[in-house]
Amino acid sequence: IASIDLTRDTSGMLSSMSPYVKVSFGGETYETDTKFEQGKQVEFDHKIELGDGTGDGVVNIEVYSKGTFSDDLIGTCRICVDQLKVGDGVKDSFVLLHETESAGMIMVESVYTKPELPEEAPKEEAPSEVMQEPMAQQPG
Repeated sequence: IASIDLTRDTSGMLSSMSPYVKVSFGGETYETDTKFEQGKQVEFDHKIELGDGTGDGVVNIEVYSKGTFSDDLIGTCRICVDQLKVGDGVKDSFVLLHETESAGMIMVESVYTKPELPEEAPKEEAPSEVMQEPMAQQPG
């Protein structure tokens, strides 16, 4: 998670938002540190290891603002994991939605290493079948 640039503000008049990001993939949930009183434009530079990227195929991202009594959902997005496995990885922005309205953008940077394919064992050449002609019967 590189950064967020939010348009939706859940803070009160006298404070700034304290955002953090939750990422769910393959049955695991990861969370960034909270950036206390950082507002709507925040750098995270938080690395999350998603394994070999073969989970359920969708990375779910939720951005929250830490509150005194409860945390406020700012926005969410769903990213197909294949979008993060292009070349050696990507750096791209994705729209965060709150219900049906844009809540801002999240910049995601991925690093992708293609899995090594197992080496194929050398194929043994099958012995060629030699067709033998029937032996001529000798008169006897």
